[in-house]
Amino acid sequence: MRLHLPIAAIAASVFASSSVNAAPASKFKSPTGRVTYKLSSPMMNGSTTLSWMENGKKFRQDMSGEVVRPSQPGQPPAHGMQIKTWTLSDGVNIYSKQPMNDSILRIKIPKDKKGISPSPLMPTGLDTAKVVGKETLLGKQCQIRQIQAQGNAVKVWIWDGVPLKMQSSGQQSMSMVATKVEVPARLDAAKFKLPAGAKVQDFNLPTGGGAPGRPGPR
Repeated sequence: MRLHLPIAAIAASVFASSSVNAAPASKFKSPTGRVTYKLSSPMMNGSTTLSWMENGKKFRQDMSGEVVRPSQPGQPPAHGMQIKTWTLSDGVNIYSKQPMNDSILRIKIPKDKKGISPSPLMPTGLDTAKVVGKETLLGKQCQIRQIQAQGNAVKVWIWDGVPLKMQSSGQQSMSMVATKVEVPARLDAAKFKLPAGAKVQDFNLPTGGGAPGRPGPR
């Protein structure tokens, strides 16, 4: 079972191979940290910042980008709408801000944490994934692991449990590359809490391999 949040149709199609928004199954080595990434895909370009506290028990991910509209053959891609959203976890629940409105989806983290990824942008199963190489990124020695996720071949460069690079090929190709690493990091604890007055909808997890339940207002 994997956890997937339907943030938006386009965003989901871009990040389908990595949209596992959940608390880390394996802790990061550093108690606190912040990593900034450049994101690129045929449908969307942008950036995202992953911050964490308590070795990843609490995390926040801010993402912004521009949807690239399809163009006619031989023509450059057209610029589309801007998307800005965030996902955070307080260690008990996961909250995801919808980019098209002010609503926020809430998922309760399963006690067994099965199907949980080490990062909101990473696919599950990396702990047992095949090691295919090593590479140094931003001065950090990374282990490269490869898995299949939703029909895509995914490679992830991991340093001390932290993803510094990810490449996905297949139906939904994308690239995520770290441009800045801050470990440890000075973070505002308030950023890891749900904003006051937030409009929250509960999102039911799939059971028995079925489809996710429909969110309901709370």
